[in-house]
Amino acid sequence: MWLIKEEYWGVPWYREVVHFRLRLEEQYQKGIGIEQGELIWPSYDGKDVVTHYYTHDLSSKPWTQTRFWDANRRFVKSCKEVVRVSY
Repeated sequence: MWLIKEEYWGVPWYREVVHFRLRLEEQYQKGIGIEQGELIWPSYDGKDVVTHYYTHDLSSKPWTQTRFWDANRRFVKSCKEVVRVSY
């Protein structure tokens, strides 16, 4: 299971990774350090599509998920810690 560390009013909490969980596990199992990905889906009004650009870095601790504003990945929107939990 993969979790993303969030923070709300300075209090950390974790939520389950939904969209990239299989890719993250495959990246981890294959020992791939850094991998880029995109999420594409219809916009709220259904007239357009929304694309989010990500980079997952498992090359050093803490592991991170960085979300970018643009396809060139020049402007960071957020960077969050990613945690793998085995049970």
